[in-house]
Amino acid sequence: MSGKVKSVTEFGIQVQYDDGSTKGFSIGRRFGSAGGTTFPHDLTTTLKEGDTFQAGDVLVYHKGFFKPDRFNPRTVRWMNGTTARVALLESNQTHEDACAVSAEFASRVTTRLTQVKHITVAFDQEVHDLVKIGQKINHHEELCKLEDSVTSNAKLFSQETLNTLRSLSGKAPTAKVSGTVDDIVVYYHGDIQDMTESLKQVVQESDKRLRKKLSQAGKPIHSGSVDEGYRIEGEPLMLDMADIVIYITHEVPNGLADKGVFGLQLKTETSEVYSYPVRTASGLKIDAIFGGKSVFDRIVGSAFEIGTTITLLKLIGKKAASMYKGIDQ
Repeated sequence: MSGKVKSVTEFGIQVQYDDGSTKGFSIGRRFGSAGGTTFPHDLTTTLKEGDTFQAGDVLVYHKGFFKPDRFNPRTVRWMNGTTARVALLESNQTHEDACAVSAEFASRVTTRLTQVKHITVAFDQEVHDLVKIGQKINHHEELCKLEDSVTSNAKLFSQETLNTLRSLSGKAPTAKVSGTVDDIVVYYHGDIQDMTESLKQVVQESDKRLRKKLSQAGKPIHSGSVDEGYRIEGEPLMLDMADIVIYITHEVPNGLADKGVFGLQLKTETSEVYSYPVRTASGLKIDAIFGGKSVFDRIVGSAFEIGTTITLLKLIGKKAASMYKGIDQ
């Protein structure tokens, strides 16, 4: 149905259809899990507040898989992969439909993964130096410091005794992965007024961000308050406990035993990532090596059509650019 964009914000777009009804859609980064692995998903829009749209126009799309159509920006095109110069030959590297890829090409076909860290905190514990959203962290970096209730009350001890107790009882969970902190959400079971001041501040900041996300996307608003039904790796979150969930996203290049597909149909598995030069007779870099026998055995002639067509288009493009610039080649 046709309509008009009411608002576009950091976390959502809200539209009004011609029949007067309104609807909100989330934009920005979201997270999804499959097979025990968490992946980041970036939703975006090309629309602005006040824009009108027609039935069939794309309002929100995943920019990891789609991009606006050059000839019709209100629709999108599927980005089904990247081009590569592939040599078809038989070797140990290409046995049983395997392949070898250059280190340069491996860095072009990275996969973004998100490590989800759960930090369980009691309501009587203090939380210090919590990492910030957008912060880049390394593998050994501390995500926060937790201080037990005994040492959080400094009035009971001398400074020397307090320092000793803190060194013994303090906890500092580490990232165990290098990447960027994408989001922090706190879920808590109990009354926020029973928390220490530092934990209460962390929870209030999380709730404020969560409400902002939901409001801007036109979704029902709620806080991070949960009951005993909330689970952390199958275990319930006990009363007067909080779960600080930190999302750390990092990129993983193509590596040994990773799956891939050549020409949309030819499934393969990486057997080697090589850093030595592999070139054609004319000096062009080879991005990957795959078995010609694998192509013929599967009766997939389109691989040759795709390869020759892309090669011809590149040559024609270079010739057209030279002619446009007045260079005779």
